[in-house]
Amino acid sequence: MITQMISRIPVVYKYATGKKMNCLDFLRADHMRVELLFVQSKVVKDKKIKEKLIKKIVQNLNSHAQIEEEIFYPACEKISQLKPMILEAREEHHQFKILVDELDKLSIDDESLDAKLSVIIEDVMHHVRDEENDLFPKVGKAMSQNKLEKLGQQLQTRKVKEIEKAA
Repeated sequence: MITQMISRIPVVYKYATGKKMNCLDFLRADHMRVELLFVQSKVVKDKKIKEKLIKKIVQNLNSHAQIEEEIFYPACEKISQLKPMILEAREEHHQFKILVDELDKLSIDDESLDAKLSVIIEDVMHHVRDEENDLFPKVGKAMSQNKLEKLGQQLQTRKVKEIEKAA
């Protein structure tokens, strides 16, 4: 997880400086945001802080899945060679959405909370590796830079709306 984060430093720089990001950079930054929450949730001992982190994880995973499913995946499905990868990604989303919903309903004192969170982290990290190592390079080659940037703007706008809705 840490190695993958370090490899994204240029993306984080773009994000932090407010520079335009194409859809691939935006999604990498969003992945990193969730990964940082995962790391924090694993090391924190205080129950109240952990509870807040879990709520943030749930919110971020749900909003990320939403924007990918509504904007990014439909654009990718128009490219026939990507369709099988998108079908698999949608199934992975379905699987971890069920687990995330279950996690959201657990009490911080539930003995299965850490186990459930670990399974979610494993599933999400597998999904992230698939996207960033396999899907994103193919998308980068198949779409024009203009299309990648337009999708990036759409994802950013929709993400803001999702965060505002959840607040």
